[in-house]
Amino acid sequence: MERQDSDDEELTDADWAAIREAVPSFAAAWRRIAEDSSYDDTLPFVSIHELVKHVVERVIREHPEEVERLADTLEYEFTTPALHDRERYAGLLEVGLLEGLIQAADSVGMPLTRLLPLLRGPRTREHWDAAVAYQRPGRMWDDRLGAVPTFDLPSPVGTVEVHRGRRLDDRRLLLDVRFVGGDLSKARFIRRECGKDFWLESPILRISRRSSDLPDELEIEVESPLRDGIDEWTDPLLDSDEPFWQLADGSSWPAREPNDEF
Repeated sequence: MERQDSDDEELTDADWAAIREAVPSFAAAWRRIAEDSSYDDTLPFVSIHELVKHVVERVIREHPEEVERLADTLEYEFTTPALHDRERYAGLLEVGLLEGLIQAADSVGMPLTRLLPLLRGPRTREHWDAAVAYQRPGRMWDDRLGAVPTFDLPSPVGTVEVHRGRRLDDRRLLLDVRFVGGDLSKARFIRRECGKDFWLESPILRISRRSSDLPDELEIEVESPLRDGIDEWTDPLLDSDEPFWQLADGSSWPAREPNDEF
C-alpha cells in the first residue's frame, strides 16, 4: 500500500526507466504492459510491481549478471533524489520497489537473504532498513539471518479459525473466531504467518464467548493501532486469506485484562 509523503512531485513510469533498463530480461514483459490498451504511465506504484515480481521470480534465480547491474543502478537512483530533494521518487523506490521485493519474496516463500546481492551501497541499505522496519515490525536486518526479532518471540499455545474482523477504533480490532484447540488461559497474542519466517503478532486485550450455546465461538479484542497511510477500514493484520491463526503466550509482555471465563 502506498504511503503518503509531503512532496508534490508527480511521477510517471519514465522516472524509473533506468531501473527497467538495468533488467534486460524484463524488456519483453514491459513491452506487453506498455502496449496494453489499459496501460497508464501515471501509475508507477502499480507498474513497478510487475518488475518486482520478475526480479524475485526470474532474475534472482536465473540472471546473476542482472542482479549486479540492478544493484549498482539502485544505489545511483537512491543517491539522486537525496541530492535533488526528490522525496516522492525515493518513496517510489523504497515502497514500490524494496517493500515490493519483500512482499514478492514472501509470496513465493523466498528467504529475504536471497535479496542481499541487491544491497550494495549505503543509500540502498538505508532505505532497505526502512522497508524492513515497515514490512517486518519489531525486526532488524541482519545480513546472515535476515529480519531478526528485537523481542522474545511468543510460544504457540493454541489455534483459532478467524471468521471476520472489524475495527472498533483507531487502536483496537474485534475478531470473531472459532476456537480450534489449545489453552486459552495462556493466550496473550494472536498472530498469523504472513511471510517466510515471519509472523505478524498483535496483543490480545480481551477474550469472550459470543454465545453460551456455542462455547467454541469467541470474540477476541486485539490491539492494532492505525498506522500512517493505512485506511481506517483495513488493517495489515486482516490482509490474509488464511483463516487459521495461532494463539501464543508472551511472558515478557503485559498480561491481558483478567477474564474469569478462561
